[in-house]
Amino acid sequence: MPDRVKNNTYETYFGGYKTIAAYQKLATDIASAYPEFAQYVDYGDSWQKSKGQTGHDLFALRITANAKDSSDWKNNTNHKPRFVFSGQIHAREIIGSEFVSRFTADILNGYGTDAEATALLDSTEVWVVFGTNPDGIATVEKGLKTASTTSSGDGNPAANNTAWQRKNMDTDGYNGGTSDYTRSQPGIDLNRNWSYGWGGQGTSNDPTDQSYRGKGQLSEPESKQQAAFFTQLFGSHPVTDSNPAPDTTQGTVLNLHSYSNLVIYPYAYDNTVIPPNIDAIKNLGFRQSFYNNFETGTAGDVIYNAAGGDIDTIYQNNGVPAYTWEIGTSSQGGFFPAFSRTEGLYNKYRGGIFYAANAASAPYKTPAGPTVTNLTGTRNSDKSVSIKATANDNAFGTNPSSSKPDAQNVVAAEYSVGKLPAAAGQGTTLTLTDGNANSTTESFNGTASNVPDGKQTIFVRTKDPDGNWGPAKAAFVQ
Repeated sequence: MPDRVKNNTYETYFGGYKTIAAYQKLATDIASAYPEFAQYVDYGDSWQKSKGQTGHDLFALRITANAKDSSDWKNNTNHKPRFVFSGQIHAREIIGSEFVSRFTADILNGYGTDAEATALLDSTEVWVVFGTNPDGIATVEKGLKTASTTSSGDGNPAANNTAWQRKNMDTDGYNGGTSDYTRSQPGIDLNRNWSYGWGGQGTSNDPTDQSYRGKGQLSEPESKQQAAFFTQLFGSHPVTDSNPAPDTTQGTVLNLHSYSNLVIYPYAYDNTVIPPNIDAIKNLGFRQSFYNNFETGTAGDVIYNAAGGDIDTIYQNNGVPAYTWEIGTSSQGGFFPAFSRTEGLYNKYRGGIFYAANAASAPYKTPAGPTVTNLTGTRNSDKSVSIKATANDNAFGTNPSSSKPDAQNVVAAEYSVGKLPAAAGQGTTLTLTDGNANSTTESFNGTASNVPDGKQTIFVRTKDPDGNWGPAKAAFVQ
């Protein structure tokens, strides 16, 4: 929990997961307790609320350093790149919102004490959406309160339990279905309702089916209003085969699902259709899976084609690379992992989340460059700082079809103290430890002179033979 709200009380279910109502309270509490970092934003209403029923707000939390001084987020007055992190578009995939919650606490508690979190909030706007399908989530909560569990504490609901709710709660056209809720349930699959590729593979026109796509593109308030919200955040930058997203594009999006341990990138609707920015999209996808070792590819490559998904429309309409993670396995609880599993899984995979967030400044450029995997700075008696860094250009995840990007040698490194230079190549050069730039993994060292007293931040980034500079890594020097 974020430190300033850790003594507050929040409703939970299934051993510790927060309810969607609790997440809304948490978001408003954070905005109140952290005014210099956080801003609560209501971007719409759920289907049930739009029909005058007991529904929910659609809400997000904006987190960045000096948030109070740049509250006009619609005009992006701080000019920072944006990272959007969300969970539970499929209601029963409960671990997603918990990861979003833990990441929120991670960056707020880490500001000023953790160099990675501090550098992220200084440079980037983080937008967290705890649950994009709140009506469906509330239905799952009720079901899990009565569900049985396995000996490991994972959920094991009966087939007729509403814990299996995947979709929103739009009942238009629903005739009651069957008693098997795992296969027949009300609602529209919000991840089949987005516009790009709508109606294609992996969707159904049966209102009872789990993959029911709805009556039309963006027919549901949850998907329609979130699509509009993304355009407010990133602008409208349509992508075509002859008009790829420019290399100067800023912004990244990561949506969490469960389960199968996958990183999925566009296009999800048809893996035979190649996005015009495919090389850059793959680079960023495989850089994420270096940290979690998830199988990586398009949906059709690693599981099945799924048309009308959010990541395709976000990329197609806004020009921003968007990714889906499928977290966990059946042996780790599937859709319903015991709450006791969440901390270990988050800590294991958090590096990939931070990579996706840090890439927001240049998502089509920096993932092509090497990854700094280790960085230390040691103060000396003469006010200098000894810097040691290791970089790896083969820091990519896996794919059984061997389609991951090719690694190159690491040939150069640079550092800066206090602030990252505006452009790569403007820092101070570090020296290759072995003197030879002949490996995909290299170590560098150097000495920074006249470093001011007190806590200082060192930034290091590295380059491949093609001139691609990877993202900077930050470390504190006391």
